[in-house]
Amino acid sequence: MPDLMEYIKIQWADIHHTRNQEWKVLVIIIGIFYALFKVNPEHKWLHVAITFFGLIASGMGIYMCLAHWLILYSKIRVIRACEKELGIEVKICKTPFPVQGLILLIYLFIISILFGWLIWLLLGKILISFITFSICFLVSLIICAIVKRKIKETVEKQTPITFRKTEDEK
Repeated sequence: MPDLMEYIKIQWADIHHTRNQEWKVLVIIIGIFYALFKVNPEHKWLHVAITFFGLIASGMGIYMCLAHWLILYSKIRVIRACEKELGIEVKICKTPFPVQGLILLIYLFIISILFGWLIWLLLGKILISFITFSICFLVSLIICAIVKRKIKETVEKQTPITFRKTEDEK
């Protein structure tokens, strides 16, 4: 049984490692926003280039976040199975929106802001850029809800977790 405790620790370490990667990408995106405000407003095309870089970084962040969400659900499933095997019964209150979903929502919010900013840079129309931002963010909320359900369904369809008994336990 001590092996299962060590295995649980490894699963949690993996979860924390993925979360650290996500925060690092968010720091990069904050750096991009900093660059947008430090660049001379007269250099419009430099703003456009930085905005495109921000959109690319945010897109990569979204992809990474989705992959990590799948890892998170899988790891939590394994941890719960190990706890059950050890006779540990934990009641966890579920929040309506998990932290991983919040991180995804942050990326989607950032992409919405950047799209709105890009429209404003290219067209100079604040109303159109605000409408673009609003539509992007509303679509993002819908996507977030759909993705959460799909990821959870995918993990639940995985094969059941079973434990082999060692010679000492037989």
